[in-house]
Amino acid sequence: MRDVVLLLGMQGAGKGTVGRWLASRDASVTHLSAGALLRQHVREGGPNSAEIVAQIDRGDPVPSAISYGFLAERVQAIDKSHSLVLDGYPRDRSQLDLLVAALGTDPALIIHLLIPRPIAIERLRNRDTCEDCDATFGREIPPRSTGECDHCGGVLSRRKDDTEATIGRRLDGWAHHGPRLLASLDAIAPRVEVDATRDIETVVSEVAAARSERPN
Repeated sequence: MRDVVLLLGMQGAGKGTVGRWLASRDASVTHLSAGALLRQHVREGGPNSAEIVAQIDRGDPVPSAISYGFLAERVQAIDKSHSLVLDGYPRDRSQLDLLVAALGTDPALIIHLLIPRPIAIERLRNRDTCEDCDATFGREIPPRSTGECDHCGGVLSRRKDDTEATIGRRLDGWAHHGPRLLASLDAIAPRVEVDATRDIETVVSEVAAARSERPN
């Protein structure tokens, strides 16, 4: 049975960064980011790109009918012997049902990254994202060279949805859907809550420990 861990939390909690670090430390872990898949699709000029860009730029969630298609395709292509760490999906109960159908199994563990809204806003205001691999950098994790991604050498820039107006809309969306989603997941898999205001090494170590300490 496939091992699936969901990384959840409000925007700015560091889900993508934690997922990337986990995969870099363990070759048996595959990290998949729903948002990164969508942005890659747009960069490549795929179908529905204009609609996706419009939704993202407004700070609105991309319709499940679109996002699910990308995710299901990638999930099916991943080696089933690997642990899958998925961030940014699902965002509501309807997406949870779609995800379980695509996986063929329930998630095994839920990691909820906790940060206060003011810290999330500050992080989102000050982060830069790689235009090629989607890695993010900010005050907590600055790039070694200004404007250049540590991972692939790509150009760092500010995302169009990291503006005052769109940040508020996105955080409001999580505040509305997040608690209901977590309540639904509590009936499926254990949840571990992690203080994501700390340094990335500490957060990743705690998440890795939560994965390894699960009962067989």
